[in-house]
Amino acid sequence: MAKEAKAKKPTKAELARYCELKERKRLLESEARSLETEINQLSDLTMSYMEEIEKNAATIHGYRVTIEEGRAYVAWKDQFVRVAGGDAAAQIAANAPRPPKLNVLAPA
Repeated sequence: MAKEAKAKKPTKAELARYCELKERKRLLESEARSLETEINQLSDLTMSYMEEIEKNAATIHGYRVTIEEGRAYVAWKDQFVRVAGGDAAAQIAANAPRPPKLNVLAPA
């Protein structure tokens, strides 16, 4: 009978790298949220202007701006709650599988 291979123990350097990457990701996500806020503000400004001039396409300062049909978005959870009720939705959420999540804290 063959012996099962053991899982490799992470090295100190690998755990340090993991913590470093998680922190870097957190900082980048924070920056991305700030960028998304600014993008949304500029989008709202431009959409308002396009609505005001009543056009779906225009050249503004050399930039070609168009308003196109986006992807359909269905609020599945809201629709499910409306059809099946809040209790059924809460039961499904409570019974949903929860995958394991790794958490690594750097030594103090």
